[in-house]
Amino acid sequence: MLRAGTSLRERGLDDVAFIHPPSIYDFRRRALHFGPISDVVPSQPIFDMYPIGFLSLSSYLLRHGFRVSILNLAALMARNPSLNVRGLLSRVRARVFAVDLHWLVHVHGTLNIVSLLKELHPDTPVVAGGLSSTFFFRELTDHCRHLDFLVLGDTVEDPFLVLIERLVDGRGSLESIPNLVWRENGRVRVSERYFLPRCLDKYAIDYSLLYRRALSSLHPTWFVPFADFLSEPIGAILAYKGCNFNCIACGGSRFAFSTYYGRSDVARKSPKTLWEELKSATEYFRIPVFILQDVQWLGRRWVEELVKASREDPADSFVYLEFFKPPPRDYVLLLRRLAVGSLGFQVSPESQSEEVRVAYGREFDNKSLESFIESSLQAGIDRLDVYFMIGLPLQDYQSAMGIPAYVRRLYREYGARYGTSRLQGFAAPLAPFVDPGSLAYTFPERYGYRLRARTLLEHYYLLDKAATWKDMLNYETLWMTRSDIVRATYDVAQEMLKVKKDCGLVDENLYAEISGAISEAKQIALKGGAEGLKLRKETTDLRMLYPSTRIFKTIRPKVLPGMLRGFVENACSFVRRL
Repeated sequence: MLRAGTSLRERGLDDVAFIHPPSIYDFRRRALHFGPISDVVPSQPIFDMYPIGFLSLSSYLLRHGFRVSILNLAALMARNPSLNVRGLLSRVRARVFAVDLHWLVHVHGTLNIVSLLKELHPDTPVVAGGLSSTFFFRELTDHCRHLDFLVLGDTVEDPFLVLIERLVDGRGSLESIPNLVWRENGRVRVSERYFLPRCLDKYAIDYSLLYRRALSSLHPTWFVPFADFLSEPIGAILAYKGCNFNCIACGGSRFAFSTYYGRSDVARKSPKTLWEELKSATEYFRIPVFILQDVQWLGRRWVEELVKASREDPADSFVYLEFFKPPPRDYVLLLRRLAVGSLGFQVSPESQSEEVRVAYGREFDNKSLESFIESSLQAGIDRLDVYFMIGLPLQDYQSAMGIPAYVRRLYREYGARYGTSRLQGFAAPLAPFVDPGSLAYTFPERYGYRLRARTLLEHYYLLDKAATWKDMLNYETLWMTRSDIVRATYDVAQEMLKVKKDCGLVDENLYAEISGAISEAKQIALKGGAEGLKLRKETTDLRMLYPSTRIFKTIRPKVLPGMLRGFVENACSFVRRL
């Protein structure tokens, strides 16, 4: 596999090429209806946004002197239907290939890309990682013989760094590397050590470093986080790992982390580190940034320190915060003091029914939700998004259809008083999978779920054989069949769209366009016939999800010197390869 003492860095190659596959490898050759499974996230339905771990790993390796690249293969395939994937991958040269299997929806794409990489580059090691890789690592090593290494866990920068050092130098033992799974003499070895940091400060992403690396690359567009990034850019930073909630279908819940990934408490970044990360994300481009995870659970003092850091070094971008439970008014007023260009909140009650919401794991009532909405809008928050879901326990068709009526009431009571455009409601299905490691996955009968797939390969074949997104669903509930979930999803979407039109949030042309797409999609999902469908959002429009503008309009002066330096570095790299 490797020759000891060989260093390909001397020949100008990348040490690591991170490759993000589409959810379904052959999606361009199939009459496949993906449906609205990615309608409320920036990704297209092939989930072309790579995990944030790609950025933290790349940044960490770059800081330690390694040369890395990111190839968002899914985004390239989405933007270029005629892209020759085999030809492209045959030209990608690196000392190590790293492929993600973080979200289980990528199992089909990951297994196929790993096999193709090994066929094209038989002597180059292939590494995989992510939560789904960790959960299914036994089955993954049994059925994916082309995979050389797995790095287990939710924070693997240090183990991965040591692995790359050993592979690039061509010497050193693998046994001392924590979190590692590897093959040796035909058998699978698992490290006896497990690395699980409590502080994440040293793994903060240096976005400025990544921007410079992309600009100095021969292929800067390979690095884009998702296919539509150049037209609707948005960044993300992670406040902590782990969770205090037990949303029953979530693979990132407290139960999942403590049971399967060894993390009983959250690992956090300091407020100063998080703010420095946000500033680096907007240093070259004035793009909106989403702070992932609910920061109120880090404590009031932590939030106060974040506000202090922001006021010492203000940001002029739009910043989003998400909440898993509505924070009290004093937190709203405290966070309103963040020194940012604009501030947005997101909250996910999941259902208008308190009974359904609590059954799912969100233990708060409508009074708390509406008090939060009012205090946020009253405090001058620029935008507040409220998210609902279809496919929950105790939720039947009629219960799901109560979502649009509730959103209409929110618009009438709070939007009309404080500005309708500042309040946005969205609904989407729980799709395509109940997450592995979640409570509903582990104890489906207890929570009213019937699972159609449990193993890694069973999920692979769900995606491999699917004609519509209904076929992809790995579950149904005691209250709704898969057909009921599909019907409810589209009927809720149609009513939600009408509510937005009536409230002046959607004009007649956009209403007609999306309404027609919903009607067509519903018929296809229930009756088949997906030939000629394009990758698209069916129940909403990407421009409705977050305020953004084309990337070239966000460029800051620092980009131009970086581009010039990139041209010089690319020319030097080309000469070295001659």
